[in-house]
Amino acid sequence: MSQTLPELRLKASNLVRDLLTDLANDGEVEVNLEELRDYFGRVSDMIFEELGLELVSVDGSGVVQATLTPPDGWV
Repeated sequence: MSQTLPELRLKASNLVRDLLTDLANDGEVEVNLEELRDYFGRVSDMIFEELGLELVSVDGSGVVQATLTPPDGWV
């Protein structure tokens, strides 16, 4: 079953969220992991919005093409 572009965007956002959570949680300080994941999930969404990241197509081999169009441009 192939995934839709919105499903793939969510997957990409979750990957960024998980990476940020792992980087922030070095295990030395006790943290509320669910709270941290929620926070970085919102940060991930903000990053995608600021970049203007939009998934535009996916082919049969699982390659996804995206565009980056920041709302304020590149300069």
